[in-house]
Amino acid sequence: MSFDSIGSMQSTESSQSNLISEISAMSLEEDFEDILESSEEPEIFEGFEKPESEACSEFPNEAYKDLMLLVTRHKLNNKAGNDIIRFFNKHSNLTKSPLPKNIEKGRALMNNMKFSNLEFCKVLIINHGGKDYYLYHQNLIQCIKNILSVPCITQDFALSYENYEVNVS
Repeated sequence: MSFDSIGSMQSTESSQSNLISEISAMSLEEDFEDILESSEEPEIFEGFEKPESEACSEFPNEAYKDLMLLVTRHKLNNKAGNDIIRFFNKHSNLTKSPLPKNIEKGRALMNNMKFSNLEFCKVLIINHGGKDYYLYHQNLIQCIKNILSVPCITQDFALSYENYEVNVS
């Protein structure tokens, strides 16, 4: 075997490895495109309009508040929440229901609630395929202030500790 044949074999191997790396990079890029396309909202939701509601800082009444707390605390889906509303409306003796027409309206109200201590910053991360992707974040100091504003939070603090050492032999 001559040096020329070894050199040509090495160049063939390097071109093959370059081709493989290009193909894998292209497939990763295509996979990324597929992921982004599949993560977009289905066309079903395009027909619905988002309910326009004013920014508010509290619920209209206690029953509304209790219902939304129940739904979020127990992670109930919309169907279960709507069943609760129907049950309440059927068995209450009220002429006008204090609850929303459906859970979607309640969730929309919660999404539009504005609290000065829960403000998020919006930063553009990337524009890919004509679509902007944003990161919503909150200032770390503001997060700490929110945590410390919780009443009786000090009961959960570890105010004393004991050193515990493990000797590994």
